[in-house]
Amino acid sequence: EDAPVAPPKNVNATSYTPTSITICFEFPEGSTQNGLITSFNVTLVGLTFDTESQTVDVPISNAEYPSTGSICDDVTNLQEYNNYTITSVVLVNSAGSGPSSPPVQVQTLETVPGLPTNLNSTNIT
Repeated sequence: EDAPVAPPKNVNATSYTPTSITICFEFPEGSTQNGLITSFNVTLVGLTFDTESQTVDVPISNAEYPSTGSICDDVTNLQEYNNYTITSVVLVNSAGSGPSSPPVQVQTLETVPGLPTNLNSTNIT
């Protein structure tokens, strides 16, 4: 058995909460998987407000998914209202990791602003 030779297809991401995104993709043709896909890894980079990058590797068990069609999974504990680049989605089998998917951009949602603090008023006559 060899590692997969094709990347996941049609990778896309959507934010449904301020701190999470849902990543979806399609498996490549079965002949390019070279065996049972056991997991997939997602690597994303977040651009924080101070312009520093943050990389998070997210191994996600794929045992309950068939290796055909498409799947979606959530990545949580992200920063609210932040831009992320999913730099790669990689399929893994018992022989190793396959090639990376192309990068995808996504932004987490904004949150509701908090109550105002230190509010002062002045009488105008």
